[in-house]
Amino acid sequence: MDGRPSPWLGLPDDSAAMYVGCLRAWNSGQLHGAWVECDDVDAVKLKINAMLAESPFKDASAWTVLDHQGFHGCTPKTVTTAVGLAGLIGEHGELAALVMACCNNDLARTRSRLTHSFCGIWSSMGDFAESVSDVTLVPKRFRGHIDFQSMGEAWTRAGEYTGYWLSDGRVGVISE
Repeated sequence: MDGRPSPWLGLPDDSAAMYVGCLRAWNSGQLHGAWVECDDVDAVKLKINAMLAESPFKDASAWTVLDHQGFHGCTPKTVTTAVGLAGLIGEHGELAALVMACCNNDLARTRSRLTHSFCGIWSSMGDFAESVSDVTLVPKRFRGHIDFQSMGEAWTRAGEYTGYWLSDGRVGVISE
């Protein structure tokens, strides 16, 4: 999907959902599937099994993700990943999908980074650098000469922090 909510889905605009389809029908040139909201692993599996039970192929058991919404560019491949990522997006928004992409779609690693290394969301790396710097050690007459933007960018280049630029122009900061 192109990031715009699909009103015909009957799902909330910001919900993470997948269109799962019967693989046998798909391979036979038919489209048979259902939109499934990714809120609970067991509920998703039940909905997938119900979709497969209604397949034009009575012995259908394989399915695939044919479309999705609300994952901010990530494409979940399994039910567990989809539900886990949906939960992280519910907590951290777009940042969760950006971190997931940098973690090679590793849900456990993404969750760990967001839980243990998340420093916050800032308007710039400079604002972040200024907020964590102890300028009280610098004489007052020199404080105005500190280039916090360059400092924040240097920390990023040095690998101390990673900045994930969000679509609204802010940056999510993760410590390394």
